[in-house]
Amino acid sequence: MLKGKGSFILIAFFSFILDQVSKLLIDRSLFPGESRVIINGFLDITYAKNTGAAFGLFSQSISPLKPILFYLFSIVAIAVIIYYILRFPARERGIQLALALIFAGALGNFLDRLRLGYVIDFIDIHLKGYHWPTFNIADSVICIGVGILIYKMITAPSEEKKEDASDII
Repeated sequence: MLKGKGSFILIAFFSFILDQVSKLLIDRSLFPGESRVIINGFLDITYAKNTGAAFGLFSQSISPLKPILFYLFSIVAIAVIIYYILRFPARERGIQLALALIFAGALGNFLDRLRLGYVIDFIDIHLKGYHWPTFNIADSVICIGVGILIYKMITAPSEEKKEDASDII
């Protein structure tokens, strides 16, 4: 079932490790709320405890159901990703790459939430008064994976086009 998918397992593994090591370094070198300028006026490293969803969504919610819903959503998402990783053949390289990245990011953030009760975010981008919500490596690889999936869906030949092409051959 996993034959030929070793490179995608490695990509997921290294993405996950990079995420977890970066969060560990932030946790050990900064206090929550502390910030260090990397590129003045553009990029800071800021330790943020994200109790919400992606990019801090719902972080202000005080519902006692919030953690349970986040755990359930994460577990279902990871299970669905595993299902699709096993379903798509290794030759579907773009889809496998996208799923490996999404899996690694989802697992990294889920582990934070399970272990700490929040997700460690630290990449803080801002420019001329505009400020993007603080995020982490896991969020980045999820976004890259989703971007690849969208690209593959847009550029994939439709069934109708496939049938037309098979008529020509």
